[in-house]
This record gives sequence, structure tokens and C-alpha cells, in this order.
Amino acid sequence: AGARVEYDSVEIDSNDPALTSLTLADQKQRDFLPVSAAAGMVYTFAQEWTFTVNATFSQRAPTAEELFARGPHEATFQFIVGDPELEVETSRGIELTLRKQSGVITGSVSGFYNRFRNFIAFAPTAEFEDGVRVFDYTATDAEFFGGEAQVQFHLLPRTITSEASEPAGDAKSVRSQITGEAPEPRQNPNDLFLDLRSDYVHADDSDTGEPLPRITPFRYGASLNYKSEKWEAKIEGQRVSRQNRTARFETSTEGYTFLNASIGYNFRAGPAFVNLYLRGTNLTGEEARDHLSFLKDALPLAGRSVLIGVRTTF
Repeated sequence: AGARVEYDSVEIDSNDPALTSLTLADQKQRDFLPVSAAAGMVYTFAQEWTFTVNATFSQRAPTAEELFARGPHEATFQFIVGDPELEVETSRGIELTLRKQSGVITGSVSGFYNRFRNFIAFAPTAEFEDGVRVFDYTATDAEFFGGEAQVQFHLLPRTITSEASEPAGDAKSVRSQITGEAPEPRQNPNDLFLDLRSDYVHADDSDTGEPLPRITPFRYGASLNYKSEKWEAKIEGQRVSRQNRTARFETSTEGYTFLNASIGYNFRAGPAFVNLYLRGTNLTGEEARDHLSFLKDALPLAGRSVLIGVRTTF
């Protein structure tokens, strides 16, 4: 459990024409005192399982752009209008997680619920300024709920005996034969597993019952992974569903499927750990658009790509 109190003073340069208050032109500063608190509990049962509960209360002060912006944003082709009367955004939430940490099948499933007061939404409007659509920062009450799940099926034994991994005549093997003691199990350095995962978010404006803008669509995927002390490889398919739960004046986004693959080799060079990798993304070259992007209609996601790289850590 814990708590935090902050003091935020948001002030702008009165000579900046892009940040002129829409309704309170003489007000260039706002002060806020957001408070946050959290508490959690972890319950372990049957050795392999844990159940976690987290409850949160959080507040966030509006940013300078959310309060005072009024003008075009050239990078995103929007005319942005802030609201200088915005108050602290307040969220109350709970998250439940069930996790299995060992065995042939591992994974977790979690769900969350959040209720917002004065949720600061950035939404398109019917108006246009300077030839681009106006986007307003507005406060509303909102509800979010959703969850995510991940399951891993391990296709190789999770542990192996020392006897199976030591060469014949090794001291440990000889001692085991002499004493009759059972060989010591240890973690298998090789892991081959199938990974299944999905996540979902549902968000509504509590005042109108309409969907909030720019909410991630339902996603799911699967990957086959191999890991050893030096090698790692993965092939995966990822599906992002069509998002048609849209806010007013927001367009829907088609779903897409990506096929990705990668292989890497790890070794040590003096004090450094080096990872050489080859990674391919969107190998089928499917045209895809990110629902969260303001430029989705003009700029799709990257097409087929292959990357060769080196990553070094010390």
C-alpha cells in the first residue's frame, strides 16, 4: 500500500499564440493538488498459483496543452482546442490477476475496471479551422473495463537431472553412482513453448453511453518460441481486430494480421553481453493501419521489413 500527494502548477507563456485560452484569455496559470493511493494483496495457493488484487485511486492534473492550446498542429493536421476550466482527472480502479508460475502450462489471466470522474478526452468535432478538423479537450465521466490473458505450453521438460546433463565419468555422475543418491534436478537450459495471448479494452462515456475515441481494438496472437543459453528464435502471428466502436466523427479501422519471425545469438565479449539478431516484421506485406494514430487514414503501418542488428549491454 502507498500514497502520494503532488503539487502541479501549469503555466504558459502569454506571448505564445499557439497556447491562447479559448474562453479565459487572461488566465495563464492553474494550480492542482492531485492525490494517488494504491493497495494490493497477493495470495499464494497450491505452490504454483497466485491470486492478486490491486485497488487504486489516482488523480492527474491537466497538461498545458489540454488547458490552453488553441491552434493548428502541423504534424497531425489537427486544430487543437484546450479547455482552461478542466479539473483534476480522478480514477478509481480494481484489477484481479490469476497466475500459474510453474509446470508444463504457465500463464495468467487478469481483468480490470476503472471509473473516471472528469476524464479528459481528446475528441474530434464537426468543426473545421484553417482547413483541418477541430479536436477538443473535454471532461466527462467514463468507464473502462477489460482484460488480458496469456498461456504458455512448454513442449520440453522444465527441469532435467544433473546425471542426464553431465558427461560419463564426471565427478557428480560418479558420486551419484557410488552413494546411490538421486541425481539433482536443475532448470533445463532449453525451452520450446507455444505462447497464446489476447487483450481487450471497452471504454464508454458515462454521460452519453457512447464509445470513447482512440480505444485499442481486440487483439490476439500466437507464437512458437525457442530459447537456449545462446540461441533464441520465434515465429508469431498477431491479429488486430476491426475497431468499429468509435466516437462521434471518428472513423472505424480495419483489422489486420501480421506474420513475424526472428532469430538471435547471444554471447559474451569481455565485460559485454552481445545479442546478434535477424528480425522480420509483417512478412506477408499486409496493409495495416493503427486505430490509435491520428494519421491512420494517410499513413499506414510499415510494410514488410527485415532488420539485422547488434545489441550490447554491460
